[in-house]
Amino acid sequence: MAGEFTLAELSKIETDTLRKSVMDTLLMEASVLELCPWETIGALATTIVRYQDLPSVDFRKVNEAYTVGTPSLEQSVENISLMGGFLDVDKAIARAKNTIADARAIGQTMMLKAMAYKFNDKFINGNPATDPEEFKGLTQRIEYIRSVAGGSYTSQYIACGCAGNLGARPDGILWDTVASHQ
Repeated sequence: MAGEFTLAELSKIETDTLRKSVMDTLLMEASVLELCPWETIGALATTIVRYQDLPSVDFRKVNEAYTVGTPSLEQSVENISLMGGFLDVDKAIARAKNTIADARAIGQTMMLKAMAYKFNDKFINGNPATDPEEFKGLTQRIEYIRSVAGGSYTSQYIACGCAGNLGARPDGILWDTVASHQ
């Protein structure tokens, strides 16, 4: 996919010291950002195509035919979500000579950690139905997959995937306080 980079890849080529420190702090606190590709789309939303119905799969007897399975796709719109914050450090504190460290640098690091923790939470638990400004997290996406699979997609598949029983090895496992997501 041309034009897509992970934050880790962008950090490697970043020449601006401040921007690189921002990227590196986010990568330390939100390691999933090492894997997620990012792309500038120049729009507030993008249309994607996803599975709507999977074809049916059956067993058959010798000399009998399989039942016809018809898959279907649907278009869906993904909106962008803007996340950030405003950091305000009083000028008197910023100018003070008797501080241990630069107050603005400490504030920036704390803001970046807060953003990373918020991203981690919304990556799993994001639900635009409860907050239209946040993006859809893995829990919502897995619920959709479960509905496409006819309710048969459960945590047993995640457990099998962890053990390598589904023919593929996971790159990682994301744990939530409520459920696990592979």
